[in-house]
Amino acid sequence: MIPDISILTQVKREEVTFQAACGIVSSTHKGLVKEGNLILRDVLCCPKVTRKMISGPMLDLSGHRFTFNDKKCCIVHKDGLELRGVGKLDRATRTYF
Repeated sequence: MIPDISILTQVKREEVTFQAACGIVSSTHKGLVKEGNLILRDVLCCPKVTRKMISGPMLDLSGHRFTFNDKKCCIVHKDGLELRGVGKLDRATRTYF
């Protein structure tokens, strides 16, 4: 989930409303996002969200696995050889960036 449509490629209109930790959230579009070596499909653009968020189940379905250890979140492709991304824990917000 991202707040800015300019980050998406292969953009399609997609209106979805769902419950999130911050309340009711609605998307306007979906598309592909590439962050370094990490490629995510079907990413929702939700303009009212203030930060990018990655869904654990969506990572799992796309063949990735993720681990949380030593205040870091690591995302690894299913082949286990290529590190796709690392997030560090922000203690103030209790989220990984």
